[in-house]
Amino acid sequence: MRIVPVIIAVAALLLPGMAGAEDAAAMREARLARWMLDPEAPIEQRRAIVGELEAIAKDDSERNVLYLLGSLYRQNPADSSSPVAQDLDRARELLSRAALHGHLLAMAKLSTIELQAGNHFEANTWAQLYGHYVLDPGGDEIAAHGNFAAMVLSKAIEKFPE
Repeated sequence: MRIVPVIIAVAALLLPGMAGAEDAAAMREARLARWMLDPEAPIEQRRAIVGELEAIAKDDSERNVLYLLGSLYRQNPADSSSPVAQDLDRARELLSRAALHGHLLAMAKLSTIELQAGNHFEANTWAQLYGHYVLDPGGDEIAAHGNFAAMVLSKAIEKFPE
């Protein structure tokens, strides 16, 4: 099996500068994520790519790689076709690093991870950060993003001590 061409293709999808715009990066990320979770794609290739992505993630320069890996580690293989075992601590680490580099979806995902884990203060913090950075007054998407942030905040605040 020839894994190197697949790894090169994946690297080309992820490397910055290929299409400088954030929207183009998000589209590449979504395509790669769909492929990584495709049960028809050979698991050996997907696991090899995870190894390559782990190597890229070590230097913290690629927030999209951090986000993708964190998302993969968040998935439960029993419920998805993730090529890695679920590891919420690793998911938190990778998503936190992506969020600290400004990845908004990482902030949103962290808020839901922490909410599901019962860490209400952490969920509140990530939801507030997401809401702060994503909401553009006058933007068309303000309602959808605001509703998500408000939902996480209200669920987290319900559990705060009186």
